[in-house]
Amino acid sequence: MPERHKTPICSNEHNLLEKNDTYALRGVCMIMIIVHHTYLSAIDMPQCHTDSWLRFLDIGWSWGYDGTGVFLFLSGFGMFFSLLRNRPISKTYIRNKVVKLFIPFLWLWAISLAVYILFDAKQLTPQLFTSFLSLDIPPDNEAWFYKVIIGLYTVSMLIFNTFRSPRTCVAVVTAVCVAYYCVANFILNADLWWFITVLNFPFGMLVAISYDKLKNIRPIYLILPCAILFALLQYFHPNPTISSLLFTVIAISIIRYVNIDNHLLRYIGTNSILFYFLEEPAINYLSQFAGFSFYTYSLTAIAMTLLLVFLCQKAEKALQGT
Repeated sequence: MPERHKTPICSNEHNLLEKNDTYALRGVCMIMIIVHHTYLSAIDMPQCHTDSWLRFLDIGWSWGYDGTGVFLFLSGFGMFFSLLRNRPISKTYIRNKVVKLFIPFLWLWAISLAVYILFDAKQLTPQLFTSFLSLDIPPDNEAWFYKVIIGLYTVSMLIFNTFRSPRTCVAVVTAVCVAYYCVANFILNADLWWFITVLNFPFGMLVAISYDKLKNIRPIYLILPCAILFALLQYFHPNPTISSLLFTVIAISIIRYVNIDNHLLRYIGTNSILFYFLEEPAINYLSQFAGFSFYTYSLTAIAMTLLLVFLCQKAEKALQGT
């Protein structure tokens, strides 16, 4: 993944998708997703005050798929360079990927079981075992993003291990994702979240393989037309797939002008999978005391998720030291 260059295009402009910027952008998107999920919980809580103007921001819908789309784009972008560096794919590489994805899932279940024992014992049913084996979020929530990202990583590793040409690899990954989108949408009639942002993953790879050409395009030439198209689409004919692609282009272009790199956002972005999982107990249990207002509820959910992630990392380091 590109590092910070010593000679940017202009003095106040970052280069395209610098490493620290991408982690900070992940952090921003993770906060968007937590706020999105908190809002969905808040509107079902009679005692929680939510202002009507919040609907104008579309927090209950577009914040979720736009944030997720950027995640999948950055995953595809980073996966391209990672697979090129590590070909042929070794067992060690696969094991490291599995550990990186599965440890956060185990922390989610450990914390959720502790929360159920303390606050909600009725959730302790045999059904939990089935949910665990199904890679779901307890007690029985579909972890669709987790399953999609596992599928995308697996398919990408198989393809990059089979074909030598990077362009061929990206073309095949793109074809597989388009096929998945069509089957999920038009044949299986799957829930929208299973497929509406999946094309962002090969889009990230396409940007990666064309990086040397794209890095010289001035960001403003992308921001303005994409922002206009995004606004028109949202108003006249909402399409979450196209909107998430446009939002991604806008986001990665804006951060070339606006410096979002800071320790907190990079911390959230670096540990985004753990944040994705631990927001569930934070929102549904540990932040309920602040549920009298959407604003206090969402801020508390972010703080509680941050605390859980910090404690899990401390515990993991302690376990590794024993």
